[in-house]
Amino acid sequence: MLRTTITVALLSLALAGCTGSNDPSGSSTNQPADDAVDLRFAYSGVSDEGTIDQTLTITNSSRTLSAAPTLSFVALDSDSEPMTEVSVTTVFGSDRGLVVAPANYEVLDILRFEGPGSDDVEDVEVTVEGMRTAEDAGTAYPEVDFLDAQGEPVDLPYEARTARVSNPGRSDYVVRLVGITWNRPAEGESQQALTVTAVGEPTRVAGRSDADVRLAPTDIGTYDSVKVFISVEQ
Repeated sequence: MLRTTITVALLSLALAGCTGSNDPSGSSTNQPADDAVDLRFAYSGVSDEGTIDQTLTITNSSRTLSAAPTLSFVALDSDSEPMTEVSVTTVFGSDRGLVVAPANYEVLDILRFEGPGSDDVEDVEVTVEGMRTAEDAGTAYPEVDFLDAQGEPVDLPYEARTARVSNPGRSDYVVRLVGITWNRPAEGESQQALTVTAVGEPTRVAGRSDADVRLAPTDIGTYDSVKVFISVEQ
């Protein structure tokens, strides 16, 4: 399993102008703050069995500020040389500033590679193109239960009619859900998302409460998996 800490992308900035919730949508980055946002990144290509491949870990070591960075990527080969013909996009949208990394937290995005040589990507170089922040009073990542039409739990997301998102923390936040279909790689190769589709609408979940995201009947059986993440509202 390849796992590389990306030091070239380290960003340590003093950021402020933050709002009272941990949705960074309307926050500013123009004035210094007492706490700095220090983001670190690590890429994992082929992961352990039962876990997702091609993941980017985003670690936010700030104790008081959540961050929504806008990232760009360069694919690297086994010699750490840029692969200029390979494009890199994301499943959750960190390349569009959609993914929120809560204070003192580690979150994931999933990378997609396309173009000649895309099967040979060994690592990525990450650049922070911009960032929005917000005060974070205590965020815990959401939990999801999938329910059928009668409100009973189901084991598989594609059997569900409702996704019930639970926010166990104190801070309100917005979540997004995406439905993913995966390719079927040969043994030893990394699995990649073939299609990524927004499921439902961005939904605000109050602290220590639940919110239901309705799934359209056409969503049933469409995706291999459904993932939830904390996002900006936009």
